[in-house]
Amino acid sequence: MSKVNVPPGGPRPPPGSGTNSRPGEILRARNAAGKQAHSAPKAAYQRPHRVHTEGDEAAAFERHRKALLLDEASKNAELEVSSRSTQTEEEQEEARLKGINFDEERKKRGRRQDDQDDEPEDGEAAAQAAHAAAQKGYGSADGAGKYFQDGPIDHLGDLNLTDPNDMKRLLGPSVRFAQHAMVLAAERQRTGASRDDALAFLASLYVGVADRAYANKALREFGPATGIIDLYPLELVEHLLANVPGFCTKVQQGKFFSRAGDGSYRARAHEPIHLTYDPEVRIRGFALKQGPRPGYLFEPTDPPGSYQLTFFEPGRYNVLISGIKKDGWLLLDELACEISPGDDTLNLPEAVARERAAEAEPVEEVNSEGEAPKKKDDLTIHFPKRI
Repeated sequence: MSKVNVPPGGPRPPPGSGTNSRPGEILRARNAAGKQAHSAPKAAYQRPHRVHTEGDEAAAFERHRKALLLDEASKNAELEVSSRSTQTEEEQEEARLKGINFDEERKKRGRRQDDQDDEPEDGEAAAQAAHAAAQKGYGSADGAGKYFQDGPIDHLGDLNLTDPNDMKRLLGPSVRFAQHAMVLAAERQRTGASRDDALAFLASLYVGVADRAYANKALREFGPATGIIDLYPLELVEHLLANVPGFCTKVQQGKFFSRAGDGSYRARAHEPIHLTYDPEVRIRGFALKQGPRPGYLFEPTDPPGSYQLTFFEPGRYNVLISGIKKDGWLLLDELACEISPGDDTLNLPEAVARERAAEAEPVEEVNSEGEAPKKKDDLTIHFPKRI
């Protein structure tokens, strides 16, 4: 067995050079896996050494990606050449000029913007703009050309404003539209129109708006956000369903209250009528058709899914009640109630008695000198409410 002499200060010999010169011994000396396999007691059962292929896989992926890019580029080039071949020379020249003009226009816009920033405001142009705004109702012609001027005139309650689209433009938010429409319908009743005519006029205001989404939003806000003068919102909804069925969205007539034997409820005055319905339905609105004012009380009771309705004067009343389901559809139910005379000794509920006393006209007393007493100036305002 030969040994390799290492000169002092010289390079170290490669591994295995001092051992046996057989090829197998040299390979095992240079390979860590070969050393482990050779030193193991059962070398035949050792796992073979893993081949490192990451570099080859990365190179193959890059070659595939470049091939796809070249293929796509060649397809685009063929399409562009084919499209150009189908165009005439005039079309090609027109497309080229359009591109040049677009660039020039963009540069001119930038220069004009810089010039406008540097130049002072043109007073005549400002006056013309203010005059145009005044014609649309957004300002006053007297303040044209001024920085500080009065705001636009509020047309809410203007009895001459009856065009639905002008109402939308001048009033703005849909809740103001609903308020103005209610005022116009009440004025129609005050001047002698019947309740049905006033209801038809109110419906025509909503139907006449070109923006249907705006009109439906105003219809939803009529009542909860505007209050009620005389016409009930549910009366308007029923009128629209009967005459313009495609106007209302997700609204339909349906029955969700339990019915009596013949379909109508009978009770005495001051005697509550118990109503039951599916608790998943939420009650949203209540109305008496044709607007009678007998004095009534409609309130929820226990268990959930039950209400009671009490009338304080005899008569026959048709009741409209709306409820919304989980899927968002609004159901409109109509109940017939026949109320017979009851016990007059029963007291009215406190809330009803208070509202009736407030609605009653005060009788002025005359003192001994024949003069009416002075009214108390305490600025108390009472808003009547429907019970």
